[in-house]
Amino acid sequence: MIDDRIKHCYSCGHIAQTLFTEGKNRRVCSVCQLILYENPNPASSVLFIKENQILLVKRALEPRKDLWALPGGYQELDETPEQAAKREMYEETGLKSDKMVLFDLFYNDQSDKPVNVAVFFTQDAQGQLQAGDDVSDVAFFPINNLPDPLAFHYIYHCLKKLSAIPIEAGVTSWF
Repeated sequence: MIDDRIKHCYSCGHIAQTLFTEGKNRRVCSVCQLILYENPNPASSVLFIKENQILLVKRALEPRKDLWALPGGYQELDETPEQAAKREMYEETGLKSDKMVLFDLFYNDQSDKPVNVAVFFTQDAQGQLQAGDDVSDVAFFPINNLPDPLAFHYIYHCLKKLSAIPIEAGVTSWF
């Protein structure tokens, strides 16, 4: 995928062009020849499960407006993926969790900005559940009765991985 939104070199300001280099088409400065690499943005989400129910938020903004997703969003420059997950969960749901563990990493290219998503798992959170920030609703859903479709494909991968965990092992052993 070539990002034609990169119009100018971010080093010298001259026009960018598409050239075949390093084995693929890339945006390259027409003057200084700097390769303008396209990189996915870092994001974090939270897989919060309580009593066999999963916490989802209804997106109020594009992409995937009005679809249900895990609480989450983009990582800020001054935070770790886990800090981003905690912040996004609080901003979108009013809940705070101090106990999170990295569940998995996913590449999501369903929007105009591809992202690497770090999904964190928790079973413990405090606060008043309320829709905030950029969501229109927040609710718990039984794991076997989720809204369909969900906003992003990586959520289905999370659920598949979760269902493969042996019951006797359980997820509480992760903490």
